[in-house]
Amino acid sequence: MANDYASKPMYEKIFAELRDKITSNQYEAGQRVPSEKELGEQYNVSRITSKKALELLASEGYIVRKPGRGSFVAEAPYSRIHSAGASPSGNRKPRSASDKSLIGLIITDFAESYGTDLIYGMEEMSRASDSYLVIRRTLGIPSLEEEAVKGMLELGVNGLIILNFESP
Repeated sequence: MANDYASKPMYEKIFAELRDKITSNQYEAGQRVPSEKELGEQYNVSRITSKKALELLASEGYIVRKPGRGSFVAEAPYSRIHSAGASPSGNRKPRSASDKSLIGLIITDFAESYGTDLIYGMEEMSRASDSYLVIRRTLGIPSLEEEAVKGMLELGVNGLIILNFESP
């Protein structure tokens, strides 16, 4: 097993170490986690590598990335929704190989000025890749965000986009 760890890419090692710190409450809900730059320096890796680790943590619901502010432990991280160490597909409905890919979009809200174009572009890209976009608005309410993540995972989405816009 130690051999498996040694053969993993660095971004997966960083992801695993941060995930373990989150699940063991070394980083608590709402607490800022190290930035791409800080992780790069700590692990002696490029920002691209540390960014990939943070993106993986965000995609699995452990952290929320806030542009210009940093990355923070999610109020209800994946590990608290599901049993620690469970695979991301642990609670997914079984899907056959012939099923189309599902992309989940969880968004605070969207305004006509930017939201329509944003969602239009995402839908067009999902159509071009022969997949479907499933959208859930949360209105910035943490319990709705938690419910949306759980629901998307239960649907068996193949990917998850979480956009959390704060009100001006």
